Amino acid sequence: MPETPANEDPECFWRADLDEAIARLVAIVRRTKPQVMVTYGDDQSGYPHPDHLRVHDISLPAFDLAGDASYRPDLGDPWAPAKLYYTAWSRQRMVAMHEKFLELGMESPFGDRFLNRPDQDDVITTKIDVSGHMDVRRNALLAHATQIDPPSPFWFGLPPGVSNTAYPVEDYVLARSRVESTVPDGEGQYEDDLFAGVTAPVGT
Repeated sequence: MPETPANEDPECFWRADLDEAIARLVAIVRRTKPQVMVTYGDDQSGYPHPDHLRVHDISLPAFDLAGDASYRPDLGDPWAPAKLYYTAWSRQRMVAMHEKFLELGMESPFGDRFLNRPDQDDVITTKIDVSGHMDVRRNALLAHATQIDPPSPFWFGLPPGVSNTAYPVEDYVLARSRVESTVPDGEGQYEDDLFAGVTAPVGT
């Protein structure tokens, strides 16, 4: 995190050369040819982790440059992903989790810091039902040993059976698209598939 010894390490990701980091991501995009990219959003004020900020900083130019044949042809054949999304934490999610803690008579880790911060609800374009995959999500987080504290009440305070039903949705913001929009018009209307509108690889 900012102003910690680890963040002063010249080898940490936050201090990586920006052009080099972008080039490395472009090489990965050209090699793996994703139709959709997902990255951290442009507003990280709620949790300004330097690595998350850097991921955002390199993802947008990489999305643009991967399909540009004039940029670093040595990194592989150009490939232009169809869409780029930002992950989002809706206030709706935080309220649902907070209320579930209180319902069970437990202390909620979703206090003023989270519930009173500016929410992203008005920019969310896409909601994905992940109710059938919550255990996979939980186990993946637990496997991320350098980042996630297993006793963390924020991530794992609710029993799995309860947590899985409190807010079984992942929220996203469609940030860039090279295909016709599939975001429905009207308040409370959302895409339900990150690959909506992607019928074939965009490629070059």
